Amino acid sequence: MNALWIIDNSMDVETNNFVTVLDELHIEYKVTPYRAFIGADVESIATQNRPVICYGSVNFIKQIQRYCPKFNPGTYANFLRYMYHSYNRHFTEYLLNSPDNAITVEDLLKQETRDAVSNKLGKLVFIRPDRSDKPFSGQVIDLADVPSLLDKAESFGNLTKSDLVYLSAPQHISREARVLIVDDVVVTGSFYGNNGKVDANTDLEYLEYFMRFAKDVLKRTQYRPDKAFTLDICQTYSGEFKLVELSAFSCAGMYSMDYTKIVKAVSNLAVRDYVTS
Repeated sequence: MNALWIIDNSMDVETNNFVTVLDELHIEYKVTPYRAFIGADVESIATQNRPVICYGSVNFIKQIQRYCPKFNPGTYANFLRYMYHSYNRHFTEYLLNSPDNAITVEDLLKQETRDAVSNKLGKLVFIRPDRSDKPFSGQVIDLADVPSLLDKAESFGNLTKSDLVYLSAPQHISREARVLIVDDVVVTGSFYGNNGKVDANTDLEYLEYFMRFAKDVLKRTQYRPDKAFTLDICQTYSGEFKLVELSAFSCAGMYSMDYTKIVKAVSNLAVRDYVTS
């Protein structure tokens, strides 16, 4: 039994890389269009009596979850389990950013709240959303610019006044890497950042240090949001390795990972999940 892959065609590099490897491995797939505000063309793929794996943008995956609920396993993207509050307490000793300073959007829009934050953390803070669908990207920002950021996220990212955001003091980090976990095994990884700039180089020897850290985190923790997910890991200027966040496999960028390893590992997992469900 083989799995069918359904891939969002808007993922550019990832789409092309997956298609290349799927062709090489003779694994069936469908590339499905997705356009913002229109949605995926899911009706033609909604019925499948076989293992199905979907990969694409957050909106594409949400569309699949809504209209193709019988796909098995379908997606590895249990969005509720990737909300920062869902997992941060399970990884406290490894996290780069403190999970302690959670504030609602409504409160943070108040000047007195921002003044209190400034007295505690300084005028420059790192801010990230609690929500896993990222109504805005985590970033270092001047507190004076926070209202503008939140207003835009409300308008375009569906952020609500009751949503939580997390604030912490900015950290100085150098390298950033993403590591893929499938069925509790570290499968592959890729750098994606270097001193704040996009950098997906393939220094596999240096990447091995990040992979070892991922293995250590898995060995010492029990929380798993899905059977396939990613860990974002960074190295600070002092040389420490820290956990940045967890992301859902089905909509996480794979950068320069080994796509052959990805496809084999996730395909095998999907077949096992289908057979045992």
